[in-house]
Amino acid sequence: MSLLDKESKKVEYAMMKRQKKFSIYVRKIPTLVIGSYNDQCVILQAVKDNAKIHTAELKIVDSVCHDMMLDPDWRNIADLIFKFIEKTIDKKSGDNYNDNYVSTQAHQGGE
Repeated sequence: MSLLDKESKKVEYAMMKRQKKFSIYVRKIPTLVIGSYNDQCVILQAVKDNAKIHTAELKIVDSVCHDMMLDPDWRNIADLIFKFIEKTIDKKSGDNYNDNYVSTQAHQGGE
């Protein structure tokens, strides 16, 4: 027996819409929203609305499940995220990334 029914989706969507009030403060933070046509947990319109509310970049993938990091195609998702981070770093901080990475590694006892 499933604990989710049709009303559960309505509640989930209503909760996401409440985020509008808070998103005005975080619009300057680069954000990536990834959705899937194969997601059985969140409807695609909710994903699109969430991206719009947060002025986020939206990527829709074809055949990945809701738990994208557990999907057999997780590397494709990781590549999307990596490319987004690279693009964001190039726009925002330029060469500072390498200095930050080295200092973070040294602080964590790495290289």
